[in-house]
Amino acid sequence: MGARISMSYTTPYPGTLYYEHAKELGIKILSHSWDDFNAKHVNFTTKNLSEDELTSLAEEIADEVGLEHG
Repeated sequence: MGARISMSYTTPYPGTLYYEHAKELGIKILSHSWDDFNAKHVNFTTKNLSEDELTSLAEEIADEVGLEHG
């Protein structure tokens, strides 16, 4: 009947390229607690974007396409 759009954060799960090569990719993982590896919130920063900037960009995209966020 229609399409459903969903969005999640890239999550640097242990064992993935993002996790194993974080330093050389310019990624800083914010928490190593398994509770924080869920793709529902930002768990990393990049050399160019802070946690707040990543969250703000995701919220802006969600607003543009009419997704709920929180």
